[in-house]
Amino acid sequence: MRKAYELHVDDVKTVHAESADCVLVPWPGRPLTSGERRKWSPT
Repeated sequence: MRKAYELHVDDVKTVHAESADCVLVPWPGRPLTSGERRKWSPT
């Protein structure tokens, strides 16, 4: 299984569309968008 920061942005959007409980982990150098920030829930 790939780590969250290795997922492509389209994969991340797809995961969130399917699971609101999914935790988004931004990869190095990429800021969170406003939409992603609302979904962010640190572990």
